[in-house]
Amino acid sequence: MRSFRREVKGKLSRTREKIKEMTPRPSGEPAKGLPGEDVYVVGVEADGEVLEPADSAGRVKVRVGNVTMVTDLEKLIRKSESAKKTAKTETRTDYAPEPGMEIDIRGTTFEEAEPLLEKYLDDVSIAGFKLVTIIHGKGTGALRRKVQDYLSRNRRVETHRLGNWNEGSSGVCIVTLKADC
Repeated sequence: MRSFRREVKGKLSRTREKIKEMTPRPSGEPAKGLPGEDVYVVGVEADGEVLEPADSAGRVKVRVGNVTMVTDLEKLIRKSESAKKTAKTETRTDYAPEPGMEIDIRGTTFEEAEPLLEKYLDDVSIAGFKLVTIIHGKGTGALRRKVQDYLSRNRRVETHRLGNWNEGSSGVCIVTLKADC
């Protein structure tokens, strides 16, 4: 059994190395970490946009698709102007982006937000997500109450709760999805 495990680990390691070699990485100058800068995130292997300047530790907040993440400035490569133009003119019909871990519906009425929530919960359920965040904001609390009522009735939702102090407090709902829907 041990020799079999070693063999499998070796093959897996070689396969990962081949994938790294085959994955095209854009060459270019290191990113400056300025808000609005289009970048390529090494390690995530995706394009993103810098949201906030680098902090004293060299960490930068970057949006990749619908996901906001914090990463090291040295992992960012600045996208050239020609690459940005090419990327914007290309259209792929076989690509359906994965939903993010959160959806932001602040500033909408519940009537506007309900179809967005329905599609989002469909997408994350199909993608196999277990835990997602709905950002509804604090405001008067009207949208929060309607979202919570909607989540209580939704067949895909196992549980939901308001966020903890470090998750967004009463401005977000943390949703646990059922595995079998």
